[in-house]
Amino acid sequence: MAENLKGLFFGFLRQKLFAIDFLSLKSNRCSYFFSKDTPKSRQLGTLILGSQNLKFWKNSLTENMFKFIVTNETLFFRLSKTSLLSNFFMLNLSSLKNIEKQSEFDEVIKGFRYGDVTGKETYVGRFVELDKDIINILENGMSVHDVGCSTGITSLEFFKLSAKHNLELKFTISDKFTSLFISKGLIKAIFDSNGVIKQIYFLNILLDQHLSPIFFLSKLLFKLLFQAKIKAISSKDTLKVSLLAPEVKKYEEAEKLSVIEYDIFKGNSEKYDFIRCMNVLNRSYFSNECIKSGLQTLLSSIKTDGYLLLGRTTDKRVNKATLYKKTDTSICCIKKYNGGCEIEDLLLRAFKEINL
Repeated sequence: MAENLKGLFFGFLRQKLFAIDFLSLKSNRCSYFFSKDTPKSRQLGTLILGSQNLKFWKNSLTENMFKFIVTNETLFFRLSKTSLLSNFFMLNLSSLKNIEKQSEFDEVIKGFRYGDVTGKETYVGRFVELDKDIINILENGMSVHDVGCSTGITSLEFFKLSAKHNLELKFTISDKFTSLFISKGLIKAIFDSNGVIKQIYFLNILLDQHLSPIFFLSKLLFKLLFQAKIKAISSKDTLKVSLLAPEVKKYEEAEKLSVIEYDIFKGNSEKYDFIRCMNVLNRSYFSNECIKSGLQTLLSSIKTDGYLLLGRTTDKRVNKATLYKKTDTSICCIKKYNGGCEIEDLLLRAFKEINL
């Protein structure tokens, strides 16, 4: 029964997918247009951006309920400038390594969603006013851990500032996942270092269970192919793609800073003199119990007389944060910024519980 349903679905898929004739040409392979930088693919971008074609594209795309993968970066950026169409396309993860311009990298990376509610959206200069103040409490030889670094660009700014102040610090930056992997083949699985499948690429269609309901066929097909692709995860024939900003990768390769994958709810055995955790433990992301668990991990990772900077950036780009100092018996507020951290009540509870 299940096989019959799957066969019917694939028949429906072929009928819907290949019925789209993007250029009114005889070729009906949508993957051809999105995979190569050819006159036809460039022509496609021109046709898409033409106002007279917007209604056609809106109807064609929404009828198919798919989100498409674009491999060519130039074509992707042209599509992304058209608000009507940008939500229907996503850059192939393997093409991320070809992007060197920071502004373009930021635009692409914020569109990637792999079931991680925190995402990877950040920007240059986000914590400048905090960095200028925090740098004054740091001393040579201190160990620093920037938790939830996203693409690492704000971590790098902090690192450069410390270098200007002639501070030699043991600098570690982390995120839950700093890279992802792509299996090879017609059906490609995108998975993390734990082997968990995040997305699937099928005929240049993005399959993801976390997409908006409008892409219900992409969501459904993900479920159909998920079990089949689990077997491919153990294969060594995979491509590793870093999610760090281009300049950050250069500093990592030069061993000027250490990059690790770090689960804030599990932690590790390392302890640090200063930890920054911004825009991770937000109430819009996690329940109070989850946040408290994450805070206990952070508190356990701070050395005695060490510091914690905790907070979030509002929609208006205001950093509401607090600098704390941890002793054997207390967690003390040193300074509040723009009203201070909004989860201080949970921090105090977390500290109390781990010291019972």
